[in-house]
Amino acid sequence: MKQSVRELLISRIDTFTASEKKIAQVLLDKYPSAGLTSISELAKSASVSDPTVLRLVVKLNFVGYSAFQRALLDEIDATMSSPIERARAFHLTKQGFPPVTHISNIRRAIETFANHLDPFTFEAGVNLLLRRESTVFVGGGSYSSTLAAIFARDLQYVRSGVKFVELMFSKSSQSLIEINPGDVLIVFDFRRYERSVIEYAIVAKDRGAKILLLTDQWTSPIGKFADVVFRIYAESFSLIDTKVPALTLCEIIVTSIVDRIPDEVRSRLEEIESLRNKSSYFRRDGEAVFQSIGVDDPNGLL
Repeated sequence: MKQSVRELLISRIDTFTASEKKIAQVLLDKYPSAGLTSISELAKSASVSDPTVLRLVVKLNFVGYSAFQRALLDEIDATMSSPIERARAFHLTKQGFPPVTHISNIRRAIETFANHLDPFTFEAGVNLLLRRESTVFVGGGSYSSTLAAIFARDLQYVRSGVKFVELMFSKSSQSLIEINPGDVLIVFDFRRYERSVIEYAIVAKDRGAKILLLTDQWTSPIGKFADVVFRIYAESFSLIDTKVPALTLCEIIVTSIVDRIPDEVRSRLEEIESLRNKSSYFRRDGEAVFQSIGVDDPNGLL
C-alpha cells in the first residue's frame, strides 16, 4: 500500500534539515490544508524560502510541487469516497467474485494492518485501559458504532467501569457530564468522519478525558488531539470497508489485558458466572425457580 504524505513526512523527518523540519511541522500541524496553498504561502508559513519547500518535496520523491499537491488531493478523494462510489468501482459485473476471493482480500487486509501496527502505540493503548481508576467510555459513528458496542462488551468481561455511549449530542449529551479527568474515551471514527462524533470527542477532551482513537489510514480529525491513535490500514475491495482488521485490533487489546492481569480477570469472570447462575436464563432448573415464587408457566410472562 502506498504511503500517505503524512506518513512520508513522519518516517523521514529525521533526515530533514532544520529548515525542512519547519516545513514538515507546518504541514503536519495543518494537514492536509497547509499543503494545498501555493508554494510561496507554505514557505512563508514555515519562515523558509520557496526553493527549500521544493527541495523537501523532491526529497519525498515527488517530481514537483504540483505532484505533491495531487497526492494530497487524491488522499482527500479517498477519504470522501462514498459506498455508492465504491460500489461502482468494485461491483461492475453481476457475476461478482467467489467467496474465496473475498476471504483472500480480508486476509490481505489483516496482514496489511499487522504490518503497520506500531508496538509502542499498542502498549500505550493497553496501558490506558489498565488504569483501574478510570471509567472507560466507548462509542463510534453510524458506520462504526457496532464495532464500538462489541469492543465495550468484551472489555466489560475483563475490567469494571466500561460504558457504551452513542456519540451524538442529541442522544447522549448527558453521558458527557459523567466524564471526569483521567477517564478514557475510546472513539471509532472512519472515513466520511462524522461531525457529531468529533464534537463529542472535543468536549470529552476538554473535560480531561484521555482519547484513544481507532481510525483509518487517512485519520479522523480527532487524531489531532487524541492521546493514542490506532490507524487501521486496509485497501478497499468492496462496497463497504472491511471491519475485520478493526475487530482484530479490539480482540488483541482485550487478550493483552487478560495476559497482564490474569488473576483479576479470572476473579471477575467467576463473579459474573456466579451471577449468571442465579438467573433462570442460564440455569437448567429455570422452571423450578419460577415455581418457587408462584409462577407455574414462566412463558406466560413473556
